Amino acid sequence: FGFFSLLLTYLLCRVFFSNKISLWSTLVIFFGTPFFYFTLFETGNANIIASLFSILSIWFLSYAISMRPWNWFLYGMFFSISVAVKAELWFQMLFIVSFFITLVILKKTNWKNGVYFLIGLAPGIALKIINDYIKYGIFHEGYLGLLNFGAFYFFEQLFSSYRGSFYTSPIFYICLLGFVLITAGLWDDS
Repeated sequence: FGFFSLLLTYLLCRVFFSNKISLWSTLVIFFGTPFFYFTLFETGNANIIASLFSILSIWFLSYAISMRPWNWFLYGMFFSISVAVKAELWFQMLFIVSFFITLVILKKTNWKNGVYFLIGLAPGIALKIINDYIKYGIFHEGYLGLLNFGAFYFFEQLFSSYRGSFYTSPIFYICLLGFVLITAGLWDDS
């Protein structure tokens, strides 16, 4: 799964960037994030499969303009499987929704396609919620409980010395610095 994730990442980058930038970016993803560790030492880790599902989701969405209602339904089913494998992929929904809204505003797709996506999403999510109820005795859906302050671990997920994202992937500090600089630059221009 790790090899296919890297290969598809490279191929998707090639659509937008030169061969050199695509290769460099793929190498940074492999060596600059926990991807290297998970690929070699924790081969059964859900993060590797989640990265493959994530890149496949972005790849499928790049064809959104030509997708028919049936394709949107299948995409919803695929995404429900993705979030069942790794709940963090729910955050990719921010990208999907903003991209979809942009397509609707630009009249590149019909808003009804979003309904087909949600219909495709529903069965997989319902099965996941039922499974969680059987396992834990309560209805919940993974990380959607972030606002539950009794079991709040968002900052631990980011900064924990055990497996926090910023601890295991120092490259995220560069991304954060870039985000802060861009935000500061936008703030000063207005």
